[in-house]
Amino acid sequence: DIEYALSLNLKRLRVLSKRCDLSEFFDDSGDNNELEALCSAVTDGLARRLKMRKVTTGENEKSGSKIWRSGDSRVHKIVADGVSEGLMFLLSIIAWKLYAIQEQEGLVVDDNEDLLEESPGGDDDEEVQDHIVLRLRNRLIALTELCFEQFLPDVVSDEDEETSSPYTEEQIVFADAVQISAGQVASDLRTLFPKELANAVSPLLRAFALVEDGRLIGGYIRFFRSKENMLRSNEELDEENKDPVNSLLLPLARSLATNWSNGNRREAGVALAHVTGSGQEAQSLVSAMSRVLKKTEPVRLLEAHMASLRQSYDEWMDNEPEEMESDCPTDAEMAAFEKAEENHKDQFESLEHQASRFSQSLGVTRLSDAKLAPALVGFLREGLRYAFSNDDGDTEDELILGSRLSFLSVLSKYGNWIKKGRANQKEILQRELDQKETALRTNPDFEEVHEDDLAALGRFRIALGVKPFDDASIVAAATGTGEETVGEVEEDSDSASDLNATPSPSTMKSTTMGRLSRGSSVTSIRSRLSSAQGSLPPLYEEDASAMDSGSSPASPSTQASGKTDDTDEGGKSQATYVGKTQATVDDETGSGVSMDDESEYSNLFDSQTKSTGK
Repeated sequence: DIEYALSLNLKRLRVLSKRCDLSEFFDDSGDNNELEALCSAVTDGLARRLKMRKVTTGENEKSGSKIWRSGDSRVHKIVADGVSEGLMFLLSIIAWKLYAIQEQEGLVVDDNEDLLEESPGGDDDEEVQDHIVLRLRNRLIALTELCFEQFLPDVVSDEDEETSSPYTEEQIVFADAVQISAGQVASDLRTLFPKELANAVSPLLRAFALVEDGRLIGGYIRFFRSKENMLRSNEELDEENKDPVNSLLLPLARSLATNWSNGNRREAGVALAHVTGSGQEAQSLVSAMSRVLKKTEPVRLLEAHMASLRQSYDEWMDNEPEEMESDCPTDAEMAAFEKAEENHKDQFESLEHQASRFSQSLGVTRLSDAKLAPALVGFLREGLRYAFSNDDGDTEDELILGSRLSFLSVLSKYGNWIKKGRANQKEILQRELDQKETALRTNPDFEEVHEDDLAALGRFRIALGVKPFDDASIVAAATGTGEETVGEVEEDSDSASDLNATPSPSTMKSTTMGRLSRGSSVTSIRSRLSSAQGSLPPLYEEDASAMDSGSSPASPSTQASGKTDDTDEGGKSQATYVGKTQATVDDETGSGVSMDDESEYSNLFDSQTKSTGK
């Protein structure tokens, strides 16, 4: 009864705060601000309830606090409702306060003014350290992070290595409810306090910029990945379920569109993947968002394509069917294995379709932005580096030589732009490709490379329109008389191979894969160790191209703009944040949603960017 009464009153406060500015009914004179005191009380109460219900996954205890094993189980759903209502109430109070402060300080401008050029109120030399808006926002951020810490990782049994669920239905419902609400609030916070404000002249606006949002991004991406199957299931339904699109994908898209000028490629890659395979509703949303992102920063969008494709490719490799243990399998075992092989092949075909959609989004008959032409060279060089590499960034193991060459089949979808481009761009890629293939063929383990992977390499050359490999290059390389080629790209680890704060459900168990029978024409192998994280890790962005060293090609954004990312002494890019998504265009068959279609999502993003452009 107590929890229900609290939840009901929080709902009343939320409704009232949506209708009007509640600060008019509270005394804010003197040192004691009654509205701030109310918000602090609500925050503390909700935080206490979240901490009491946080589930631990230790060796001897997997069911969490004793509160889950005592009392009425219905109370947890009521508490989750109260948390959701409280989060929205606190967000509304912050939004009203932010608007009032902007008006008081003369910081609300129209389309003809620019806060980056002119600051009507305040001394530029005085940095704002304490403000009621900042205090309210920071409390809400801490509460939102507590919600994300309710994440329930899959637990792998040591006996059968199958994923088991030690959680009760009440724990799952509670964790999902509070994290969905937290994701929506995190998106709104990043929209209200965009990173671009850090460049404002006004010290107050600079203080409002939400720069340290890595934990918010990481927490939501971890939860989002665990629920992606809800979006994917729409592909098989006659009547799509819009709830997952609106509750999971839309909050991610909104925050990406608002902060795209500083977009996080890893976060973007997660959203980009849903341009295919998640139903028409998700495709429409991603397409509308993509049009805005490409208009804002097209080169970063191209870098996000690479992040998304590598993420999907890694998942495809991890999902390779396990070899049958029995030398005399039963008919049922054979049928199950053949079904798994067929699903694996379908997954790769879906990945190729995803790459085709990405490529089509760059233009129709020519690239829609002049910056994309030089950026594509860096994009393909990074793809080549990844395809020819055999180091596993997640473990100390090395992959079998050439096991990633099938990635070139995905990369070839961008080949038509090189064919249409300048001759010098094709020459750069020709030299890069010749050098890497020469190193591959002269490797002592070259016999281990599968013929299907070599066939993918040949098809990639055709897609680019470059010359076939000349065996004389091997002789020249052995005698040292060949032409000087582009320097080899070196990298300590795959900077974009781990694109999630936490592995997706398909990679939640430890597996060691060997070379299997080729049920599919594109099967490759790798060893990978994934483990669910119970803590809340920040999602820091790493350089998507991983090409900051002097001997490596510059990233697409560097080539296009002439600017370089901040790097440390080792040449690795410093962590940056924020998000990005993908662009897509209707394919030639007309089966998709055109980016030119006017939809409710198009209007949503257009109006959002106009209101936050300053």
